[in-house]
Amino acid sequence: MSGRLLAQALVMLKGKELRTIHVLCCDTGIVDLLSTKVKDLLPGKADSFIHHLEMKAAALMNYSDAKLQLDILLEMAKRLEIRGTHLSTSQEVEDLTTAVVHEADKLMILQHSQYQRYKDIHMVQDPLQVMVRYQLDQLLQQTSKELDKASPAKQREYLAKVQQFIDQLPDEKQHQIKERLGVEQLTKEVLQRIVLTSGSSILFGILVEVFGFAFYTSATSLFASLAGLLGITLSFGTYTALTSMIAILANPIFIFGLLGGGGILFYRSQSRKLRGRMLPILLLQITLPAMHNSEVEVSYTSLIDAWLTFYQRHKSLSADILDLERQCLGSKKEVAHCKQAIQKIKQNKYNSAAVQQRELARLERTLRRYQANERHLQAKIDARVKERTALESQIYGLAHI
Repeated sequence: MSGRLLAQALVMLKGKELRTIHVLCCDTGIVDLLSTKVKDLLPGKADSFIHHLEMKAAALMNYSDAKLQLDILLEMAKRLEIRGTHLSTSQEVEDLTTAVVHEADKLMILQHSQYQRYKDIHMVQDPLQVMVRYQLDQLLQQTSKELDKASPAKQREYLAKVQQFIDQLPDEKQHQIKERLGVEQLTKEVLQRIVLTSGSSILFGILVEVFGFAFYTSATSLFASLAGLLGITLSFGTYTALTSMIAILANPIFIFGLLGGGGILFYRSQSRKLRGRMLPILLLQITLPAMHNSEVEVSYTSLIDAWLTFYQRHKSLSADILDLERQCLGSKKEVAHCKQAIQKIKQNKYNSAAVQQRELARLERTLRRYQANERHLQAKIDARVKERTALESQIYGLAHI
């Protein structure tokens, strides 16, 4: 189930959201992130990072959706050290996404001390949903803190959106929320009084309790609205990823270690840490929109075709290399034969000097021709090997086929 959900969610990604996720997954290096983060040390400021992200995403507009989706899937598999496989059928695609979820789940346990206990409480749920819900709960806690710190005017503005969300719920759900909050009406003023007296975490906690997991998939606009109140104009998924990444980068141990002379080993270890931390965030960003439209069936045809295009090119290059190597071997034999013939002419004491010189000149011309052909063939082999290696690096699954 988890693998199918992730695969479906991945191929549903389109447009700017897909390209933003591609940048965060495949293109964003730790130096780039740090260079933009250093400009944004003041709390609540992230303009240069967002600009950096949007510029890179815009540069991908001419790439096909299927190619970018494939990049993301194989990059996640590579980070999790999942052995490459064919992706020529729907089952193979879902098998790979299932492995991604399984390994990411194990990574979450290592990264978050409370995650295993959280899993035990929600063990009846799908593993991917548990992973997503855990991260959303963390975000919800942060959202509550931001709302509690906001000015009364911004609280009223945001709580008006909360009220609109509640008003759209079935009467039964609204009654349960009122009952749990101990109020008769759910006006903006009542909600603000609850936030002022008890904190917004109480309000959100009751909404989650009454509405269940569907709260997260239905209330993404509330999170995105809060981002807007904080001056961040991003989609919910991108806002989530941004918040989580900057939390990692803003860690004083990380910044002072790198800028204070931690050196290349520190850089590499922190780069690996960031890539590992990003994986669950990426799964959240990819999956959440699809959870809201879980009944929509999509096809993997375009993604499979993208993989097959690279795979066929890989096969073609391998066949070319094999043929060229055979030709090169033949040329090497001709070179060796020529050198032997030249050596024999030089050792032959019965021919006249003139005859010997003519024969040596002929053989040396032939030798130079064979050597030039050998160099030409070797250059073609090197070029194709280089292209194949680059292809294997880009399309990780091919590296192990």
